[in-house]
Amino acid sequence: MVYTLTLTLAMRPLGALFFGTLADRFGRKRPLILCVLYFSLCTVLTGLASSYSIYVLCRVLYGMGMGGYWGIGASYAMECSPRRFRGVLSGTPLAKACSV
Repeated sequence: MVYTLTLTLAMRPLGALFFGTLADRFGRKRPLILCVLYFSLCTVLTGLASSYSIYVLCRVLYGMGMGGYWGIGASYAMECSPRRFRGVLSGTPLAKACSV
């Protein structure tokens, strides 16, 4: 299990790079929707995995979705916070409470 957790977290930068590039090209709204759908599909497929290898693959793909979701979601959250507090809020869980 530690192996799958490590792979999941290690794939976040690749997901952030991929979905961030899409967000730069097409705006944040559609890539965020795509990322949430992708993330949800990976979650369902993880639960349906028939072997450990498939489970690991699903977790790797899930990690990519997690990285994309955090990157695009954080930039959306910072848009609705006051400019003077954005630096502090970007490192706190309170930024996640901001509605998109």
